[in-house]
Amino acid sequence: MKRNHSALFALALAGCLFGTIHSPAAVHYVNAYGANATPPYTNWLTAATNIQDAVNIALAGETIIVTNGVYPGTVNVTNPVALRSVTGPQFTIIDGGGTNRCIVLTNGASLTGFTLTNGYTDGDGAGVWCASTNVFLTNCVITGNSAVGSWHVVWWPWPPGHLVPVFGPANGGGVERGTLYQCTLTGNSANLGGGAASAILYNCTMGGNRAMSSSFSWNGQGYQSPGEGGGVAFCTLNNCIVYFNSAAGGANYWGGASDPNYCCTTPLPADGVGNITNAPLFVDDNNGDLHLQTNSPGINAGNNAYVATTTDLDGNPRIAGGTVDMGAYEFQPCITGGQFCDAACSRLAGFSFTFSGGIVGQPYRVQTSTNLAAGSWTDLTNFDYTGPVVITDLSAVAGPKKFYRAVSP
Repeated sequence: MKRNHSALFALALAGCLFGTIHSPAAVHYVNAYGANATPPYTNWLTAATNIQDAVNIALAGETIIVTNGVYPGTVNVTNPVALRSVTGPQFTIIDGGGTNRCIVLTNGASLTGFTLTNGYTDGDGAGVWCASTNVFLTNCVITGNSAVGSWHVVWWPWPPGHLVPVFGPANGGGVERGTLYQCTLTGNSANLGGGAASAILYNCTMGGNRAMSSSFSWNGQGYQSPGEGGGVAFCTLNNCIVYFNSAAGGANYWGGASDPNYCCTTPLPADGVGNITNAPLFVDDNNGDLHLQTNSPGINAGNNAYVATTTDLDGNPRIAGGTVDMGAYEFQPCITGGQFCDAACSRLAGFSFTFSGGIVGQPYRVQTSTNLAAGSWTDLTNFDYTGPVVITDLSAVAGPKKFYRAVSP
């Protein structure tokens, strides 16, 4: 029988090509309110109802997408996978329940758009424990987590050999290790690094964290270990705000153990460049609003070289006004003169103003808000800029006060 050598060659070539083709990495879905959880959870109809089930089935390089809900903690990620929320940290929460860590992440894993809260451990990293700084957290809210150390009586050989109490401090109430981008860390506690320990942080905001002291009585004698680094300890900080934290040693950062650049903190660090000590002037730090006021010294005070994302924690442009701001939220210049405009308008008359200074041909969205809170901005109109344009808000009546801004992708 005569062989068709061309056909054989084509088949052999096809075999070689097929050997180099890789199927796209799988995506797994999680919905706390799903009704038909079926492995491998590859669509919303068969989504897992808890994060750990999806994690258990995901292979290296795959993605897990999580929709709105409150999910139990003790999530243990052992493969380098990407976990992403659908709508961000305001609606997607991992809760440690006050008894367990929220999540553990292995090398190469990433977490984007989650709130981690109520984590607890008698070790390190109550909110999130990372295997190294080769773990990435973006747009996360890490709040209300607590890592607590413990005392041990050990044999001390010299001088002279005797039993002594030794304290093993817990590090990183919010996070231990990891690399963080525009996250907020508030209300966390540990013995060393109340907010974070041994981590790298870019454009993060840390306030209201504390490093806890610990005391111990043994053989009628009292022993005490002071808390150190209320905000951070042993961290590298770029474009961050670390303010209003507390500790016996180093309220905001522990001595020279942290390395800040272009950060707002106090006292002024001995090392690093571009740092300032002025209060950051949050909109309402007492009630958790960590956006910057119009006169905040953190506006345009960062370094663009440290920016790795295009949007801030709100999803707004990460650089507005030419230079990145310090902290997780970028102050968005108003459409008139770079300041927020408030309008208490006559009933039914509406409110009009002129938007000028845009880039010709670039699209803009004009948005309005009554309180500046994250997620409160709504679109008023959109257009491609060709020159000065009059914007009218027909919904603006006699109160409440409204704010306006222009956003361009």
